[in-house]
Amino acid sequence: MDIKLFRLQNGEDIISQFQYMHMQEDMPAHYKLTNPLKVVYFTQGMMGTDKFMVSLLPWVFTSLTKTKEFIVMPRDILTMAEPSDKLDKYYLQVSKKIEEMFEEIPMANEETKIAPDGFSDAVEDELNMMDENESHLGNNEFADMLRKALEGTPDSKKKKGTLH
Repeated sequence: MDIKLFRLQNGEDIISQFQYMHMQEDMPAHYKLTNPLKVVYFTQGMMGTDKFMVSLLPWVFTSLTKTKEFIVMPRDILTMAEPSDKLDKYYLQVSKKIEEMFEEIPMANEETKIAPDGFSDAVEDELNMMDENESHLGNNEFADMLRKALEGTPDSKKKKGTLH
């Protein structure tokens, strides 16, 4: 499968393995995306550095779905391009790591409300990292950084409010 960087009509950038599916009797032509990851950009100063940074996050958490491949219609794609060798390699590494990370995580026990083994440690690590990043930035600067990172998510278009 080929890997492409897609710019969607809603402004999201997605990198994914894909297959172009020609028109079939019950389905119009479309792209089938496998392991799609959303590209998140951090501009200079957002993370307390003067560098431009890119991060990849799951576009859809496939550990929560039965579907591992997602259909995107051509009308939803603004453009697509070959990713750089560096981004291509990073995509493959992150995809593998995400797959490994979510492969063995069971759902929380509804009766006890206990997080799955290993999951609470990952959350704690993430919170510690956020605290470290916040200490490098002022509170308003950190909130602005998160707000910018979350722009383009479906809910951000519907509601405007404060980030808590």
